[in-house]
Amino acid sequence: MFERYEKYAPLVIRAGLGTVWLLFGVDKFVNPLNWMGYIPAWLPLPIAKEVFMGSLAVVETVVGAGLILGIFTRFFAGLAALMLLPIMYSLGYNEISIRDFALFCMSVAMFLRRSTPYAIENRWKRKGN
Repeated sequence: MFERYEKYAPLVIRAGLGTVWLLFGVDKFVNPLNWMGYIPAWLPLPIAKEVFMGSLAVVETVVGAGLILGIFTRFFAGLAALMLLPIMYSLGYNEISIRDFALFCMSVAMFLRRSTPYAIENRWKRKGN
């Protein structure tokens, strides 16, 4: 019964993962103070925490939009996975790091996937052939 929908599974993962990153990024723009407490004290920042948080907001928003649209999917999925590693390390074992581990696994799965349906990058590949 579900076989005909199986091809959409990567799209659902890509859209869900992208939405999470997009919302994280946008929320860092809107409520940066809510996120300041997650910056570990051991992290040596050469810039002000506010600038770091603003930069992170930009990167996360772009990663989310790229994943949702299917633009440079493999790059953005790999970047998302790499960004999650220090976050999980700094959080230790708790409910947030468990969520982040699931996001990490989704990011790695997207990184390992050649392409997903309904991605803009698929149209670029067809035009180039």
